[in-house]
Amino acid sequence: MVVIFGHVVACSRNALANFEVTVLGYDKTWVGTDDEHEWLTRYLECLYWSFAIMMHNLSEKPDNNLEYMFACVVMLLTSIVFGFMLNSIGNILADISK
Repeated sequence: MVVIFGHVVACSRNALANFEVTVLGYDKTWVGTDDEHEWLTRYLECLYWSFAIMMHNLSEKPDNNLEYMFACVVMLLTSIVFGFMLNSIGNILADISK
């Protein structure tokens, strides 16, 4: 579940960067310009960021308000997913002890 969630966040981050460059006309985003890296490098950078932000380690500062809002939403969602996983583990342990 964590790996899938990380993949979705990474793809969303890449989509946000593409949106900022193509639609909003920003010169540079978190992942750079479109022609700066090949797709695998961009995906791995986004995947690394998504796993780092799950640990609430925001190593890269966002460049604009849209990126700050995205980072805040992702942090909130990862906290909810983490709480859900802890609750599930607690329920499993409670069932085992019965």
